[in-house]
Amino acid sequence: MRELYLSRNQLSGEIPSTIGHLQSLVNITLSNNWLNRPKPFGNLIAVQNLGLSKNNLYGVFPRSLEKLENLVYFNISFHELRGEIPYGGPFKNLTAHFFIENSEVCGASRYKVMSCKGNATSSSSNTRTLKYSLPSIALVIILAIILVYLLRHRSSNTLLSDQSTFPSSREFHNMKFLMLLINLMKRI
Repeated sequence: MRELYLSRNQLSGEIPSTIGHLQSLVNITLSNNWLNRPKPFGNLIAVQNLGLSKNNLYGVFPRSLEKLENLVYFNISFHELRGEIPYGGPFKNLTAHFFIENSEVCGASRYKVMSCKGNATSSSSNTRTLKYSLPSIALVIILAIILVYLLRHRSSNTLLSDQSTFPSSREFHNMKFLMLLINLMKRI
């Protein structure tokens, strides 16, 4: 058998894995049904035309399709697929109209889908991590400085308790520095 046309037959459920054993198939059209799993096509090495649009396919975009080197026409539009559209194999020659209405797939800009979260995500993730961790680190450092200051101030107060109750000019400058640090922390 070289051709299988089962479009508009109200088929439902998983696509049978046995279809993957029909390695001489060149044309497969299963469009406009209720099929829900795009698994068994990786072994169909002779297939040139694969129409799967307007079914109920969901899950991760099947990477095994990259092996279909003879594939010229591949329509997987109007589904709930997610994941990356392969760059190699037959996909390097396919265009955007084969992938429309798959909101969760990503890939090359020529497919007109969202770009995959590779380096951009990791850098934005790093930025997000820094955004939240730096203020925390700064707060810990400032609290440590305040603690050291208070411990030193306390020990000097016990030695100088007999002296004046007014702060010295040096202590006054240290208090201004602390107030500046506290105001800075409020802004973070």
